[in-house]
Amino acid sequence: TNEYMDAEANLAASLNYKLNDSITLTFDALNLNNPVLKYYADNKDQPRAFYTNGRQFYLGLRVSL
Repeated sequence: TNEYMDAEANLAASLNYKLNDSITLTFDALNLNNPVLKYYADNKDQPRAFYTNGRQFYLGLRVSL
């Protein structure tokens, strides 16, 4: 059977802070609105599956030589 995913909206943010000429601190936040993914089969009246991935946060360090 075919499977369809309902429309969703994502909210993300990214921040970078340059410590000096060669080092940058990065912060990324994904799925801030914590969307619920809804999947349907051929009959779009009844959902087949629900998924939520939760909010994700990443902290990084970027170094250029």
